[in-house]
Amino acid sequence: MKTTHHLLFFIFALFLFSEPIFAESVDPILYEKVKEVLSNTRHAEEPIVLRERLETLTPDPLFYLIHLLNSKDSYVFVKARAIRVMELYSTESTTKTLESTIGNSSENAHIRKVAIQSYSKVLKDNPNKRTNFLKKFVQDKTIGKFTKDSLLEIDRNSRPIPQNNKERLNLKRQERR
Repeated sequence: MKTTHHLLFFIFALFLFSEPIFAESVDPILYEKVKEVLSNTRHAEEPIVLRERLETLTPDPLFYLIHLLNSKDSYVFVKARAIRVMELYSTESTTKTLESTIGNSSENAHIRKVAIQSYSKVLKDNPNKRTNFLKKFVQDKTIGKFTKDSLLEIDRNSRPIPQNNKERLNLKRQERR
């Protein structure tokens, strides 16, 4: 019985301490190259162009984008570009990272606002989740007004486009209520 406990403890300890060894680590050279691509200020490139450039460096730039966004050594504009590229990867990792960024009250306000915009795009097919999450920040003293305006814009964009004058009048009446 004592041997079984020692064996179980050994297996547990091996698993507990070996997990960080198997976790994906950041290649510092590749990290700097990713940061360099996003830092290039010669052109205000579209996120899709940046993604293509990043994918020539690594098949999984999202890992480095998330790491860069969470680092303290990046400029605000570099983090904003990282977020814009991240929105092209509609994954659970992207969603969780954007939620974390929006919810981080110590993060730069501009970064949080860019994260709200990207979050809205990433979750365009899940409007309930998007709206329920963003409603939590309407009272936030830093991003509250921006969040409220974003939710109003989302609501406006989700309405059907009126096809004739009668529908336009009905829509205007509903907006006044």
